[in-house]
Amino acid sequence: MTTTLSPTRPGQAGARSDLAAPGTMTVLARAVAADAVRLRSLRSTWWSLAAGAAMMLALALAVGLDGEEVAPAWLAGEIGIVFAQFALLVPAMLLVTSDHATGTVQSTLLSVPRRGVLAVARLLVAVSSTVVAAVVLAAIADATAWVAMGQPADTTIGEVVASLGDVAIVMGVGTVLVVGTATVLRNAAGTLTAAFLGLLVLPAMLPEFGVPWLATIGESLPGAGTMSMLQAFGDPLLSTSRAVVVIVTWVVVAVVAATWSLVRRDA
Repeated sequence: MTTTLSPTRPGQAGARSDLAAPGTMTVLARAVAADAVRLRSLRSTWWSLAAGAAMMLALALAVGLDGEEVAPAWLAGEIGIVFAQFALLVPAMLLVTSDHATGTVQSTLLSVPRRGVLAVARLLVAVSSTVVAAVVLAAIADATAWVAMGQPADTTIGEVVASLGDVAIVMGVGTVLVVGTATVLRNAAGTLTAAFLGLLVLPAMLPEFGVPWLATIGESLPGAGTMSMLQAFGDPLLSTSRAVVVIVTWVVVAVVAATWSLVRRDA
């Protein structure tokens, strides 16, 4: 006796689905879109941008109205970003820490179960948003200072573009470090404290003690590398090649630590 097996329809038990699992790039695109929406929906994002903009414009006016010496207008953007970077980094930090503080990280991992892809998506959203905001605000600060100077020093477009590129590097590195630290610590206060110390306070303070080993520690911190990329503060702490080594080392450490923490630790 011959038994004829009828083909199963989709939805029946034992049916093989013709729908393949979404590819990595599809999952990454969806995770990026979700994090971008979440970043825009946080009120703290807009308050932080407003605070950063106010700080940079105030410093730009101070540079422009300083009658002691005529300086290139692009100094305003570089000086402003050193202090305003912490306001601009807050949204990137909260993109990670708010997930753990509110418990929504469980839903996030259900929607994006590939944790490595989620780590990449968060870095892409955080870095792109902070870099764009910083470059735009630095350009506005440069223009503000140029107008306030009345008779500014000669400033070429090439110098302005180079300065904005340095601002982009500083903010990109700072964002990666903040996202990595936030992913490991899962705490906003600890992350912001670590960023403030590592990017500004300790690199500037430790060499001033005159103790060689303290100076070495200060020059090895990420802030020493980022500050050395800017031209607004005279002689850099580090040579360009050494600054690049310090920056790349810290970026690699932050990315590896963030990926490991997200992939290996319980939510």
